[in-house]
Amino acid sequence: MCRVLMYLGKPISVADLLINPDNSLIKQSYAPTMMRVIQNLAGFGMACWHDDMPDTTQPLYYRTTALPFYDRNLASLSHNLTINMLLAHVRGVVYDERQVVTELNAHPFIFDDVNFILAHNGSLEGLNEIKYSLHKHITP
Repeated sequence: MCRVLMYLGKPISVADLLINPDNSLIKQSYAPTMMRVIQNLAGFGMACWHDDMPDTTQPLYYRTTALPFYDRNLASLSHNLTINMLLAHVRGVVYDERQVVTELNAHPFIFDDVNFILAHNGSLEGLNEIKYSLHKHITP
């Protein structure tokens, strides 16, 4: 199962959100509670902001296919970065040979010329059956 963390508040170390708490996002990725199946981790990503950034329309953005608890870059960044807004995601997929693990499908997703960032927790079951009926709701 995917895991998502969102934060908006006073300036805080990224490590105090992602690593240090007993139920942190990183700990959930290697020791999840309430799960009865083995999970296949398939990427990690985060977008974060601080009010003092020169351009607050562009977040600090990090995505990787590495397991977050083994990622030394993430650990170093987390301990040395203070933010006041964060969206982080650990992607979990079922064990299946059809699953693709690349940075392109690691969350969060940022789209050019669109003023939002997206991460979702779950799957889109039956997408092949409903995708054409969804087109009428999507503007070019």
